[in-house]
Amino acid sequence: MSCLRRHSLPFLCGKKMGPLGATFLTIGRNHFTCKQRRRFSRVLLLALAVCLLSMPAEAKYSGGNGTLAEPYLISTAEDMNLIGADTNDWDKHFRLIDDINLAAYTGTTFNLIGSPFNPFKGTFDGNNHSILNFSYTITATDNIGLFRYIEDPNAEIKDLVLVAPQVNAGTGWFVGALVGHLAHGSVNACHVRDGYVSAQSVVGGLVGENFYGRIENSSSSCLVGGQANHVGGLTGASRGRISGCYSTGEASGGNYVGGLVGRNYYGRVSDCYSASDVSGDDYIGGLLGYNADEIAKCYSVGAVSGDVNVGGLVGYNFHFLGATVSDSFWDSHTSGQTESDGGTPMTTAGMKIESTFTDAGWNFLTTWYICEQFNYPRLAWQTRLLADFVCPYGVEMNDLAAFVEQWLLLRLSADILPEDNDGTANFLDYAAFADAWQATPASPNWNPDCDIAPEGGDNVVNAADLLVFLQQWLQFGASYGDIAPGEGDGIVNLSDYTPLADSWLQGL
Repeated sequence: MSCLRRHSLPFLCGKKMGPLGATFLTIGRNHFTCKQRRRFSRVLLLALAVCLLSMPAEAKYSGGNGTLAEPYLISTAEDMNLIGADTNDWDKHFRLIDDINLAAYTGTTFNLIGSPFNPFKGTFDGNNHSILNFSYTITATDNIGLFRYIEDPNAEIKDLVLVAPQVNAGTGWFVGALVGHLAHGSVNACHVRDGYVSAQSVVGGLVGENFYGRIENSSSSCLVGGQANHVGGLTGASRGRISGCYSTGEASGGNYVGGLVGRNYYGRVSDCYSASDVSGDDYIGGLLGYNADEIAKCYSVGAVSGDVNVGGLVGYNFHFLGATVSDSFWDSHTSGQTESDGGTPMTTAGMKIESTFTDAGWNFLTTWYICEQFNYPRLAWQTRLLADFVCPYGVEMNDLAAFVEQWLLLRLSADILPEDNDGTANFLDYAAFADAWQATPASPNWNPDCDIAPEGGDNVVNAADLLVFLQQWLQFGASYGDIAPGEGDGIVNLSDYTPLADSWLQGL
């Protein structure tokens, strides 16, 4: 039998046909040999493949491709929930580009990210945005948090704020608002505000267990409760490094309860503080309930209560393993504890004096700052509010009074030093002015801040600048009230009052 047949074959890219908008062109009825038919079929398949590959891929999330250079962009609650639904993306990179509210997800409806058998190994850049109202309630499951399980030395969660998270894992272990189990990865500049976390054991406001990971420059303001052991305001148990962190709120449980960390098996805890109130049975401390490694340059001020091995700073320090506590303090008045297994007791007044800490080698240039006589030290990364002009911390009556004093004052152009200005043109400014005398931009002693005349400068420090300097000599001008718009407009007025009002009674 002859293999010649009559065929009518479709070819792509012609007249539109079909509901999907595919297009075809009939090339007529022609006789093909078997060889011609096979060749034509290959051409047809190749053309189909080319057309399909040239079609734009459907975008995932709100953009990006999941690489470090172009991370997936997350802008909605739906985007966030999709991460947990697709295990194939748990080694990808993400960036939050807007604040999102997860209030619509209750019970167990939100898809948590990572699992013990398939951990999250990527990165999540919060981009200084917030996730609001994350809620998860389950009766008996371990490793619960927005990120259930993280395990990779390059995995990182950073620059993220959780506002009002509510997590209740019942009898589960390893539970935190942000991360249930952190293994070898890092959490950096992440914060929990007004949170609630409850579980059986190994419970923390931010991270349940820090297993050879790193927690840095982060904080938790949270009510943390454990029905049994290992409860901490920041993390329940740690075998990793913790630095530049703080906790406030409450931490309560059975044994191994600490304001910052319940039990520190291994790893250095440095430059941290806790203002959390702490309560439990055995191994209870204002900062750490139990320490088996190193604590350095830390303090605690929260109320502490327990039955056995109770300390204002540390409940129990395992000296036999070489555990140490150095250059650290606790407030013996506010804690209600005069004893601690490590650290130095101080009065409340003594805890509000910078020299208490600098004498112990604390760094108040780049790590800490303090409103002396008013407040305890704070970490340098805890940026003060724009309208927080004077001590104590927060925007309140003292700041309003300072603002009123500067009302309608102009910023003096001759107020050169210090860099943040002191509101007057004096000998400090004159010294800088003299150093730059007759200088131009090409001169080694050029200082553009001294080129104050005419307005905008003329690239030379000369008699015109000296005249303006003398006119402003010992005058008092705005030194801090000119905060808007942007970096100020040279006068303290209603545009500056608006941000002050917006931040009223915040940051206290």
